[in-house]
Amino acid sequence: MEYFVSKDGQQWGPYTEEELRSHVSTHSFSRDELAWHEGAKAWKPIHELITLASAAPPPPAPTVNVVANVTSPRQGRQTGCTGCALFVFIIIIIFSIANIAAILHLEDDGDAGSEEADDPAPHQVINEPIDSL
Repeated sequence: MEYFVSKDGQQWGPYTEEELRSHVSTHSFSRDELAWHEGAKAWKPIHELITLASAAPPPPAPTVNVVANVTSPRQGRQTGCTGCALFVFIIIIIFSIANIAAILHLEDDGDAGSEEADDPAPHQVINEPIDSL
């Protein structure tokens, strides 16, 4: 059987079935190009007229399996927040100790200051004559 192909408004052929397969496999003709043979009622796509095992659409591209060491967002936050929380906790403890020490020191100075008002401090100079010389 001889086939004729319609491509870009022109008629090509005649081709044997084997020649037509060859043209489709080399992409000279698309498998969807219209073809006709004697006795056919209408022009049909080539793939409907002949078996195109070798010109079938290409298989899907192979998938690549990528294995990544990924932690869930929750795990990532726990690790990060645990470190942040520990850092903040240590800073709070340091400032608390410093504030407590400052408060205790101020209270000690306040008590000593009230006693100094009543009694002269040991470093004060008293202007009294010394008789024992």
